[in-house]
Amino acid sequence: ANCRLFLEVLESIETGIPEETLLRLDSTLETLYTPESPDAASAPVDLMTVHGAKGLEFDVVFLPFLDWRPLAVGQHPPYLLERSSEPPGLPLIAMGPDRRLGEPDPGYRVLKRLANGRKVGEARRLLYVGITRARKELFLSGLATNAAGSLKAPKDSPLAWILTHTTNHDGDMISTFFNPPGSTVAREKVKQLQPLPDPLPFEAQPLPYLIESPSELADTSLYAQDAARGETEPAEHAAIRGTITHRLIEALWHGREFPETERIATALAAEGMNPDTATAVAQEIADEVTACRKEPFFQWLLDRTRPDGESEYAIEAVSQPGKIRTGILDFVKQDGDRWWIVDFKTSRPVAGQAEAEFVRQEAEHYRPQLTAYQAMLAKVKKVDIAQIRMGLYFTSLQQWHEITQDS
Repeated sequence: ANCRLFLEVLESIETGIPEETLLRLDSTLETLYTPESPDAASAPVDLMTVHGAKGLEFDVVFLPFLDWRPLAVGQHPPYLLERSSEPPGLPLIAMGPDRRLGEPDPGYRVLKRLANGRKVGEARRLLYVGITRARKELFLSGLATNAAGSLKAPKDSPLAWILTHTTNHDGDMISTFFNPPGSTVAREKVKQLQPLPDPLPFEAQPLPYLIESPSELADTSLYAQDAARGETEPAEHAAIRGTITHRLIEALWHGREFPETERIATALAAEGMNPDTATAVAQEIADEVTACRKEPFFQWLLDRTRPDGESEYAIEAVSQPGKIRTGILDFVKQDGDRWWIVDFKTSRPVAGQAEAEFVRQEAEHYRPQLTAYQAMLAKVKKVDIAQIRMGLYFTSLQQWHEITQDS
C-alpha cells in the first residue's frame, strides 16, 4: 500500500518541467509519512531507538548496525568549540583547516581529540544502555570481515569493541557466529495482498539546456612550459593576490577610499595566506594598484565623470540551441557606440621570461574566453560584434593589451 501511495504521489506532482517537478517532490516528501498503525500497541515487537528504550526492559533485545563508526565524518567543521575540563571550565575555540592550504590550527587538533573522546564515550554509554535492556536474550549484529578465520570490524565501531572481549583465554571465539543461518519462523496467515500495478511508462527527459562558462575555454596547454620552469609564486598565493586586487579595483570604481596596507594584509590572511607573507604581498599590491591609478588607460576606465561602465558585470546569453553561457566580466566600459571588455590580470612573467613573450602567451591563453564574452555582450547589448573591443590589463606592468580576432 505504501509503494502504491508513493507512485500516486509521483504521478500527482508531475509538472512537465524537470526542475519544478524535483522541487515539488522535495517539498512533498518532507510531509509524506505513514501514520502509526492502530495495532502497534498490541504488537509483540517494539522498534525504538536506544534513547527511547531507557528505563525499559525486554525479554529479548536485538541491537543491529554495530559496525556504525561514531568518528566517521565527512568534511571537517569550520571550527570546534569545547569546554575546558579544568576549573572554571572556560570555553575553548579553534578554527578548522584553511580552505586553501588545508592546514588546521594547532589548537584544532587538540580540540578534535577532546571532541572524539566525548563522541566515543557517548557511543559506549549508548551501547551499555542497549545491552542492559535485555532480561533473557541479547542479539548483537553488525558487518565484519572474515580474514584468515579472524573477524575484523570497522575501526572504532561498537562491534570492534565487542570483538576484543569475545575471546577466551585460549583465543577462541565465544558464541560468535559468522553469517548465522537463523531459524525458520512460522508466519501467521494474513489476507492476500493486492498485486502491484504494472509500472507506469517512463521516458527519460533530456535536460532543457546546458550551462557552460567561457573561462572553461582557456587553453591550459600553453602553460606546460611554465610549469616546468616554475611559477613566480605558489598557485594558491597567486589566486589570493588576484582576488584581493580585483576587489580593490572594484572598490575604486565605486568611489571608496583606497585602504591602508594593513587592511590589505588582513584581507589576504583572511583568504588563507600566511600572515607573514601577506604583509609583503599587501605592500606589492598597494604599490601595483597605486601605479595603475597613474596610468592613462586605467584612469580613463575608472573615470567617474563618465560612469558608463560596470565592474564585475554578470552576463548570460544563449550560445547555441540548448546551451547557455554565463560568466562575470571584470570590467565593461561604453564609449559612444564602442564597448570595451577589460580582463584584469595580476599574473607576471616567470623567471627568465621576456615581457613581450609573457604578454603574447597570456593573450593566446585568454583569447577563446574573451572571444566568447565578446559574442555574449554583442547579443545582450544588441550591437555589432565589431563595436566591441576586448583585451587584458596587466596590473603588474600597468599595461593594456588589446586582443583582436587576428592578433
